[in-house]
Amino acid sequence: MSVINSTNSTNSISTTNHTLVNSNIINNTSANSTTFNTTLYDLTIFANQNKVALIGLAIPIEFAILMYLVCKCGNKDRRSFAYFYCFLLAYEFTFEVAFFINNSHTIESLYFPSLFSFAVPAFINYIVGLYILYKTSDKFYKMFFKSFICAIDIRLIQICNSQYTKYQDVVLWLSGINLLIEDIPQLVIQILYKTNTYGFEIIPFMSLILCSIVIVIGLLSHLYITIGKHKTQESVSKKLGRKDSKNERNSSDTINDVDEWGVPRY
Repeated sequence: MSVINSTNSTNSISTTNHTLVNSNIINNTSANSTTFNTTLYDLTIFANQNKVALIGLAIPIEFAILMYLVCKCGNKDRRSFAYFYCFLLAYEFTFEVAFFINNSHTIESLYFPSLFSFAVPAFINYIVGLYILYKTSDKFYKMFFKSFICAIDIRLIQICNSQYTKYQDVVLWLSGINLLIEDIPQLVIQILYKTNTYGFEIIPFMSLILCSIVIVIGLLSHLYITIGKHKTQESVSKKLGRKDSKNERNSSDTINDVDEWGVPRY
């Protein structure tokens, strides 16, 4: 009788353990399912509340990808990237304006730095672009309109005017200055904003991402220019052999004739 009771007790404990294990599995599965459903529900609410912003975000991205593919297929040289980068600069500038209007007042200490890093480079780019276009264009209304495009970034002048070669060094130097007084300060502002606020906001988030991309590409492009000029100098020196002063002068002219993407013009 004692053995039977012991066996029944063991079976009861085993059954209880199995029940507890199954209960824990069910509870964990239920909790995971609830978490997933909650996350999905939150994402649905977020998408409904920000559908205009998401559509406005998706269309330019899709257009940028399409534009890049068209340029890549239609133009096999390295200039296809230049057009894609120009669109990226314009897109980043749009979010920069949106951040300044919509978010810069959230943290008062970031308002004036945002104003400075936005207004000062845009004004300088506009004035320099207007001057270059004035020297190389003959129609005032086109020059005036294109100068506003240059306010976004001075390198956009490459899609506005193909006759600015003599001002290439000015464009290169000013693009480097823009990197120091606009792009890097904007990145710092976005990081400070993110660390001092809670939740997800699409404008600051996209501004941070795009600003980071522009800085990385800007640094790489300047490095590429330096390498491109160095290689061009070596190839021209070997080709001409520096036989006389005329060849040296031609060599100097050719070395400087490298565009802002490091692509030789000759």
